[in-house]
Amino acid sequence: MQRCKSPGGRRVPRGAVAVLALALSALAGAPAQALAAAGEAFAREVAKCDLALDRSVPLTVTGALTFTYTDAAVALPAGNSNYTGPSQGAPQTTEPGLELCITLAPTPDVGLFADMSAKAPSDAASALSIDRLFLDLPNTLGVRDLSFRIGRDRVTLGPAGLLLNEVDIEGQRDGFQAWLPSVGPVHFSGFFQYALDDRSTTRRVWGGRAESEVLPGLTLGANYRADIAEAADMGSCPGVDCATGRGFAVDLDGNIGPGLAMTLTYGNYTQTGDVARDYYAAEVALDFKALAGISLNPVLTFTYKNFAPYTIPGSDGTVPQGGFLTPDDFKLFNVNDNLEAYGARLDLKLSSGVAFFALGEWGAYKDGGPPFSVTSAGLEFTFPDNVSVKVSYNAYTVAGGSVITSPVSELELSNATVYQIELTKSW
Repeated sequence: MQRCKSPGGRRVPRGAVAVLALALSALAGAPAQALAAAGEAFAREVAKCDLALDRSVPLTVTGALTFTYTDAAVALPAGNSNYTGPSQGAPQTTEPGLELCITLAPTPDVGLFADMSAKAPSDAASALSIDRLFLDLPNTLGVRDLSFRIGRDRVTLGPAGLLLNEVDIEGQRDGFQAWLPSVGPVHFSGFFQYALDDRSTTRRVWGGRAESEVLPGLTLGANYRADIAEAADMGSCPGVDCATGRGFAVDLDGNIGPGLAMTLTYGNYTQTGDVARDYYAAEVALDFKALAGISLNPVLTFTYKNFAPYTIPGSDGTVPQGGFLTPDDFKLFNVNDNLEAYGARLDLKLSSGVAFFALGEWGAYKDGGPPFSVTSAGLEFTFPDNVSVKVSYNAYTVAGGSVITSPVSELELSNATVYQIELTKSW
């Protein structure tokens, strides 16, 4: 899910549209080596701004300035592509950043959106990237609810993103999306993308979703994902290098009563030449202010996961993955599989400008694997003028210190602890 969207935007006179359009075109046409490769393996970048919905304004600019300090009290050696935190070589890092979102809307039914970012991490080279860049065509040809989006964007299938979650791990790709007029109560959408960020092979990923509100506030959805490639690019199937397969997922999501919400998801993926693998996830949230009028707005969420080995292509981060992230706020590992686990999270609003959360997940790996736990806690302070400060603690612990979750996926997780402070000024 995308979080921390900036409210409103800064309006720019019409005369500035041409200047910014030329600048955007020049940036998009810059040599590849001058731009950071958006969607590097397991880079976690949740967007701080997004497409403007008000198309009556010809140009809208939103954005955010950020400064992040990260301290890996328990860090992993460099080279584990499944780990997102600082390595043992540089356990303390800082990263100032700037993100700009520009929406050009010459008419209400045509929009050009660009999401650009610049960052200067202390442990790597400074980078400038175009994270998203697409032409947005709502109500195409005057047909209500017929919409197309062409260019680079992030796609998620369903509320849990079990088959595909490009939002939380910056997995944007070039391609197109379509939203079709509803057929009775059923809404349809689809997408087709290059699987690799550099578009260097015949590998593609495509799929879609159908959903309908079965009860007021409760939505039933069905999702499909297919990974395709010509024979030369398929890899060795089945196996960790296999690039093709297909899967489906169904989900039930929404409110089932005042102060009570749930998300149930079942996913199934079959890699070429492999057996089908099943994935289950459930979440129930209780809002005690709505249920019993309790102060501090307490929300208690219970979770359950039962995952087979991960066989969706791209477990190394080169291809957009499914939603198998660890639940901590930092998302220490982006794929955790072959497990059964239970979890709980508590959210409190301590005051108008202070929010608190704490969570835990406890489980064990299948096939006689060791037990593990994930814990995370944090405070977020909000101030006037869209300024916020978030402090978080995040830890993953497994018996024995490290684990290969399954010989099928060959994913490695090790003990890790990360503290983070993030300052954000948005507009």
